[in-house]
Amino acid sequence: MLIKTKKTIFLIKYGARTKGKVTKKEIKGGAKIYYEFYDDKGVLRSSKSWLPNSELTKQFTIDMPVEVLYDKNNPKNSEIYELIKEFCEKDK
Repeated sequence: MLIKTKKTIFLIKYGARTKGKVTKKEIKGGAKIYYEFYDDKGVLRSSKSWLPNSELTKQFTIDMPVEVLYDKNNPKNSEIYELIKEFCEKDK
């Protein structure tokens, strides 16, 4: 689970949803999930999510398809939907 930040709130309310895939996992002092996706202009974007608990990374595998929420005006601002979906469900 990620901490609910201004970025997360923005993506929940205004983010575009697209398909992406996990490209790499790193575990040390927490965990990083690297992923890539195509934005609405067809540009391949790469990003990562940091997780405070490496246990959460077990559900993610390399080349695993994921849904990504991203800011169309700033695609660097993105997150894996699976990691923030609990906030989306609470805000309905």
